[in-house]
Amino acid sequence: MARRIGFKYGWSIVINLMILTVAAVLVSFVFNRMHVGVDLTDEGYYLNWISNPWLYKYYASQFGYIYHPLYQVLGGNVVYLRQANMLISLFLAMALACQLVAQYSPEYPLASKVVLSCCLALPALYILMIMGRWVPTPSYNSLNFQGCLIAVSGFVWSMQSHRRYWGAALIGLGGWLVFMAKPSTALFLSVITILYFSPGIRKDWPLVLIAGIVAIICLLLSGWWMDGNLAQFFLRFKGGLLLVELMGGDHSLANLFKLDLFDVTPLFKFQFSLTCAAIMLGLLMAQQISVWSKSLLQIIIIMIVAFALFRLLNHDVSAAKSNSYHTLIILALPFASFLFAQCYRKKCAFKVDFRLSALLIVMPYVYAVGTNNNYWQTAAGASVFWVLLCYLILQGKTISEQSHHLIASVVVCMSTIGVIAAMNTPYRQTQGLFSQTAVWTEPNAAQAMVLSDDTASYLQTLNQIATGNGFKKKTAVIDLTGHHPGALYFMQACAIGQAWTIGGYSGSERLAAVALQQASCDALASAWLLIEKHGRRAITDQILSAHGIAASKATYHVAGRLQTQRLTDWGAINVEHPDGVYTHYLVKPVDAARQAENCRQYRKAHSDPLLALIQ
Repeated sequence: MARRIGFKYGWSIVINLMILTVAAVLVSFVFNRMHVGVDLTDEGYYLNWISNPWLYKYYASQFGYIYHPLYQVLGGNVVYLRQANMLISLFLAMALACQLVAQYSPEYPLASKVVLSCCLALPALYILMIMGRWVPTPSYNSLNFQGCLIAVSGFVWSMQSHRRYWGAALIGLGGWLVFMAKPSTALFLSVITILYFSPGIRKDWPLVLIAGIVAIICLLLSGWWMDGNLAQFFLRFKGGLLLVELMGGDHSLANLFKLDLFDVTPLFKFQFSLTCAAIMLGLLMAQQISVWSKSLLQIIIIMIVAFALFRLLNHDVSAAKSNSYHTLIILALPFASFLFAQCYRKKCAFKVDFRLSALLIVMPYVYAVGTNNNYWQTAAGASVFWVLLCYLILQGKTISEQSHHLIASVVVCMSTIGVIAAMNTPYRQTQGLFSQTAVWTEPNAAQAMVLSDDTASYLQTLNQIATGNGFKKKTAVIDLTGHHPGALYFMQACAIGQAWTIGGYSGSERLAAVALQQASCDALASAWLLIEKHGRRAITDQILSAHGIAASKATYHVAGRLQTQRLTDWGAINVEHPDGVYTHYLVKPVDAARQAENCRQYRKAHSDPLLALIQ
């Protein structure tokens, strides 16, 4: 019989305190760096959407509406919004971990349960990344993840007789949030819910019914809040799906079912194999009766935690860079745990809940489904489910307390390394977070931020050009660069048509023309334009002609021009500009009244067949 985990054991106290301290330092470290860096592509899109969701009719994801109240409460402060996103994800992951630890390790003292739960929840920080690179602003990805956490918490509660109906309600709530974030994930989650309860459907059918009712009620209320009625909500949703198809970005239903593969370096294979072997060896040592074996393992655990703390304290001199799959090293935890359980299944008498284990295995895939990125690399953002699977495999009275100390220390170390590597290579930025030094005041909330030199210079120059030419807050602007929605947000413009007029896809220009139908003729005619000539993702200004507006030197005046570096081309170098320097033009309309009248006359005489299909 294994010893009870408690603070009465001296080493247990020391190790628990060390692990909890480093975990707290990591959380504080991330929390206090939310003012550093910004990506003008995806993060700009998220901010445009969240700040004014009612401006856009046709989007399949509705995450902007869900985060908008939080944005309002926080005064439009980007830093606070990022911090809130991080804390919400961590809290939900910790709540799920606490449920599992309380249910499967009831003999543990409260302090040990808290320490273990906190460590198991740390990989929730990976949701602040895309493909292993730092992107902390709330998005459809983070809302999807948070909904999945709530739903899985509901599955755990449904296993407890006194909470089973509340658990079903949580599944419905989480499913609704997932639908609002990413409908493809919601589709898979609904199927999983039915499969999960199907073995005992005769007694569990009320749970499926309650989950469905709660999801429908939440959908009715959100549809009424957003559109006044559910019918209009579904019309918008239908339009969003059609526009996603129109873009041609491989987001169609036909691309949902896939098992992506990816090439990894020999170094990664070696690191993964070595990590698996080390974890298995540590787990085997934890089961030994020998005092020397246990003492050596305690020293190893302390060294792992000390290394994690060293990485945090020496982040500024770290040369670590992330690649697109570096966070998948965390798969070594469940893999090694499973191998250990197979070796020791008779001696340790493992009692694994196979339904819950299967759920935790597939949840990262469910989270990733529907993306046009690699599924495995995207699934790493929800790898906290794989870590919880590791605990589920190793739970039981016959498992030594040192096994959980080892797992907790490894999770803390992996989370630290993953976060530091991602911060060193933030998403579509030219400098790592620790190299960015340019102080810039974000105008929407008068918040000081620290950005890369080129980003700060670009935004500063753009705002000077705009204000110097009479630009007023909330004036409509159309981004024709194809990849700079953040520029519009940070110049306090109203990004009409789309939160991101995205370029580079086969249907980008057709999509941009159709999306501008959402704007009135007055808004279109008075809109300024942000143009990037010869850009790989640039949208032609001829899309305005689909609304009767002529884009020429006679109708638009160049307010100013500015240079921008590689960051405007997603880190890639255009062959026409090998130095990575591009020129942006901010132009303002000359005769908005005449252009607006031309637009009205044109729209009366011409109807867009695709728009008619959407409506």
